[in-house]
Amino acid sequence: MIRDVTDAPQLRIEADPGSSDLRGSVNGRGDGSDGDARGSGVGGRVSARAGYLTMFDFFRVAVCACVLGQHSLLWTDMSSNVVGTGFITMLHFTRNAFFFLSGLVVCYAQITRPRSLRGFWARRYVQIGVPYLAWTLIYVAFTILRPGGTWDQTWSYFWTDIRTGYYQLYVIVVLFQFYLVFPFLLKLLRVTSARIHVVIMALSVAIALFIGVVLHFDPDIGVVGRAVHDIGIRWPWSRNFVSYQVFFVAGVLVAYHFDRVMAFVRRWHRQIVMASAVVGAGTLLWYIVVILQGAKLSSASDIFEPIAVVWSLGAIAGIFALSWQWDQRRARRAGRATLSAAAGAPRTGLLFRRGRPRLLSITYLADLTGGFYLCHILFLNMVRAILYSSLIGGEHLPWAIRTSIFYVGTAVVAVTFVSLITRTPLRWVLGGPVRPEQRVRDNAEVARRVGDEVEFAGVNGVGGVSGVSGVGEGGPTA
Repeated sequence: MIRDVTDAPQLRIEADPGSSDLRGSVNGRGDGSDGDARGSGVGGRVSARAGYLTMFDFFRVAVCACVLGQHSLLWTDMSSNVVGTGFITMLHFTRNAFFFLSGLVVCYAQITRPRSLRGFWARRYVQIGVPYLAWTLIYVAFTILRPGGTWDQTWSYFWTDIRTGYYQLYVIVVLFQFYLVFPFLLKLLRVTSARIHVVIMALSVAIALFIGVVLHFDPDIGVVGRAVHDIGIRWPWSRNFVSYQVFFVAGVLVAYHFDRVMAFVRRWHRQIVMASAVVGAGTLLWYIVVILQGAKLSSASDIFEPIAVVWSLGAIAGIFALSWQWDQRRARRAGRATLSAAAGAPRTGLLFRRGRPRLLSITYLADLTGGFYLCHILFLNMVRAILYSSLIGGEHLPWAIRTSIFYVGTAVVAVTFVSLITRTPLRWVLGGPVRPEQRVRDNAEVARRVGDEVEFAGVNGVGGVSGVSGVGEGGPTA
């Protein structure tokens, strides 16, 4: 059984999906200050009317679907399959997309609903620490009960997994490190200008590319190169925040300058998607060329090679633009549904049924992504064990069929499991952040703040309230 990325058929291959809460309107100010969180003003301030970030429901579901695709390929064993490894190479972006989204939503939450340093750490570490501990114990028990497992190794399994994360749970280990440094990164952004933010992003990209060059090509650059490898010996780069920092920094900067970013996406969303496709084609061409030059599959699909950084940033930008497009369509459908409801029609349709997300809609699936990510490796192992059992003997089926069975079987079982636990008191312990509750809480806060502003405007004889985001089904749109 595969317990860690290093046990997988492809060296240093993992993947992941989405995390956390929110939504609203952030403007990037020239002096880098957040100003007064109560303002809706221009450049730098965050609207107090900031609710759930609905557009990232699509982002979470898309990344989660790609995560399962990558893991289904890995469980099929692509160690000698050029085509299958090519798919894995293109799906490497998933972990980095998750880290980007985590940086974005954590920053947005802290700006729009600020907490003290102690409050921030307490909330974040408890929010993911409890599910992390619960699933670590589940995977330890699963390992012991599997053929080859032994109770004598219980403490060894637990100590290893709690420190470095059982296979896909490594992302939480990386998040723990991000939570530690984030408050200081946000403070740096607040005391520096937008030009310095560009420098920070450029430096972050340079660090990521440098680490990729050292780890992948291993050039002789003296003590610096040896230091990079020594760090990896003491703490695996696959679990090290520094190897993923560029994606966290990008997410934080997007949240900090959200209005400016969204204005750019509104204007250029089609071009962003096309540019993302071009970068993807270039990455695939690079993979083919290095294979033709005689590179090993594990080297050609290395998650840390520099082109993987470029492709991850391109893929993230593309999915970001697609998420915005989906949210615009969702908002239009929600508007039509609202008009129908006002006319007396029942509240049903593509988005909602009786006020709840329609089964298997993007909104519904987004609510499950946290729990899905935590549990999907458990069910993927089970589906693989059943298919490869002597009763079925599916080990010799074509790889494409086996991968499809792993994907569909795991998706059905995991979605069913998480759908059930979200209806129990264990929904947070086993499913991570409860997004339906976040959506209701965040949008209720938006409504309360808007109501306070309207009341204040009425008392003072002001004609209206400016800058109020429209709220449709599931929250305001970007």
